[in-house]
Amino acid sequence: LRIVNIPTILHDGNTYMHLAAQCGQPDVFEKIIIEEENKNAKNHRGETPFLVACRKGQLNIALILVKKADELQIDLNSKDNNGWTAFNIACWKGNSEIAEMLMNNSSELKINLNSKDESGMTAFHMACMKGHSKIAEMIMEKSSELKIDLNVKGKWGKTAFHLVCCNGCSVIAEQILKKSSELKIDLNHKNTNYGWTAFHAACYRGHSEIAEMIMKKSSELKINLKNKDRYGYTAFHLACQNGHIRIVDMMIEQSNSLELDLKAEDSDGQTGYQRAQAYRETDVVNLIQTKMPSLVV
Repeated sequence: LRIVNIPTILHDGNTYMHLAAQCGQPDVFEKIIIEEENKNAKNHRGETPFLVACRKGQLNIALILVKKADELQIDLNSKDNNGWTAFNIACWKGNSEIAEMLMNNSSELKINLNSKDESGMTAFHMACMKGHSKIAEMIMEKSSELKIDLNVKGKWGKTAFHLVCCNGCSVIAEQILKKSSELKIDLNHKNTNYGWTAFHAACYRGHSEIAEMIMKKSSELKINLKNKDRYGYTAFHLACQNGHIRIVDMMIEQSNSLELDLKAEDSDGQTGYQRAQAYRETDVVNLIQTKMPSLVV
């Protein structure tokens, strides 16, 4: 590139360091980094070469920068235009080796593992939202040692557990339920827009596997299955009105053992059965009429 006289900063704001980081060329990168004055130059996405390496999964380049961070004054907590740090990006992209490397060096190099983006999400939120179970598990295992907050509320007051249940990431949901007592993860927190718990979210989206896990663990983990949102809807209301018949069936089957109130009324005085009628969810209506006629109004 230098020989053919291409400008040092290209049209997208990338320097030669950015390009070498993106393509994973450590030998070239180590030569270029000596010559470049600004080691933390940003492209049009607000990314430094370090952020590019972490986004592209180029562990060899990321290691060079981490090892020389003090010597070359590399900003390991730099943020892009979304407010994402290298750790945020690695967790979003599922680059587990880089995420692990950053965690292992975080104490010594003061890498912020709780950094929030523009919407208030942390790296743990991102790993959970994208279903990267290996990274989520690593973060949970190291959370106490590295002081990673697993209960941070992002946009609309959603915790990572909300995102897991909303997106149907059953493997991570199981991991969180298993470690919730030890790590003091709040399983009953309500978000700020609807007042939903994670159980509400799972039932609204129809993620029956997660809903079943939560119900099975509810007594042991003190999960309140009767919680109402700001409109008075229980999780049963949401499952009924959206036609998630498997979840409705599970709730009917376990209503006595879990002491579920399937006759609970929302703010308009409607039960889950009436919500199913209003939304013309015929299969749910028929199921309730057959298996629990006492709910028919």
